[in-house]
Amino acid sequence: MLTKNIYIRTVSLGNRKSCPTCSQKLNGNLIYSAGEYVNAKWNNIQHFCSLCFQDNLKHYCEVYKTKTGKEINFVSYQSTKIPDWLKV
Repeated sequence: MLTKNIYIRTVSLGNRKSCPTCSQKLNGNLIYSAGEYVNAKWNNIQHFCSLCFQDNLKHYCEVYKTKTGKEINFVSYQSTKIPDWLKV
C-alpha cells in the first residue's frame, strides 16, 4: 500500500503560552508542527498540541486516507521524539 510521510517536529512560535490552533493554555505541553516536503521545500500542514490533535490533525489524516487510499506515516523530524498519543 502507498504511504505518505508527515514529518513531526516541536516548535516554539515565539515562546507562546497557548496553542495557535485551539487557543488552549499549554501548561507545559509542547506545540508540534506537522508538515511535508513538496519539491524539496517544507510545507507546513498544521500546528497542534496534545489537546487539539484528535479534532484537527487526526481528522485531516483520516480525510486524506479516504480520498487517496494512502496510509499516513508519522516521521520524526531531526530527532524530535514522537509522543505515544500521536497515532492515526
